[in-house]
Amino acid sequence: MKARRVTSVDPRCPPEAENHEHTRVRGRQQEALTELTRLALAAAPLQELFQAAAERISAALSDDICGVLQVSPDVSRLRLTAGVGWMPDRVGSATVDREPGTLAGYVLQENGPVVVTSLPEDNRFRTPRLFAEHGIASGMSVKIGPAEEPWGLLGTFTTRPCHYTREDVRFVTTAADILWDGIVRHRHDEATHHELSVLNAAFESAPIGLAILDRELRYK
Repeated sequence: MKARRVTSVDPRCPPEAENHEHTRVRGRQQEALTELTRLALAAAPLQELFQAAAERISAALSDDICGVLQVSPDVSRLRLTAGVGWMPDRVGSATVDREPGTLAGYVLQENGPVVVTSLPEDNRFRTPRLFAEHGIASGMSVKIGPAEEPWGLLGTFTTRPCHYTREDVRFVTTAADILWDGIVRHRHDEATHHELSVLNAAFESAPIGLAILDRELRYK
C-alpha cells in the first residue's frame, strides 16, 4: 500500500522540509497534467487517455485507487471504464448506480467536486457496493462533461481517512476538464471521418461524376 502524504506537520519538522514536500507534490501534479494534455492534444485513443489519467492522478496524490466511470447508454448506471487499484476484472465490467441517494448520482448533480473525508460516516449518500468491497474510506469525485448532460465522473480514493487540500481539488478538477477536452476532440474526429466516408462513397457511386467548387466556381 502506498504511503499517503501527511496532512498534519510534525512540529519538529523544519519549515524547509515542509516547503520541499509541498513543492514536490505540486511538481508531480503539474507533470501529470502536462502528460494528460499532451495525450489529449495528440488525439490519443480515449482508453489510453483514461488509463493514463487514473495512473497519473493516483501516483501524484499517493492515493490507493483511482478510476474513470462512464454513464451507461440507459443513463441508469456508470461503468468503471479505466482505473488502478481495483480488484481483478473490475475495470471494464463493474458498475455503480446513479439514482438519487447514491454517490454517483450526487456527484453528477453537483456543480463542483465532491470531497469525502470519511465515506462510512457521510450521510449525503449511500456507499456503493463496489466501494465497500475495496474498503474505500475517503476520496474525491468530479463530474466529466457538461452539467446538463455529463459524460461520467473521475474519482480518486484512499482506504484510510485523509484530507485533500484546495490544490489537490484543483488538480483533479483540471484533470477532469482535460479528459472532457479529449472526449470532445475524439467525437469531432469521428464525425469528420464519417462525413469524409459519406462523401467518398458519393463520389464512387456517382454515375457521371461530382466536383466540389469554391465560391468563385473554381475546382477544389
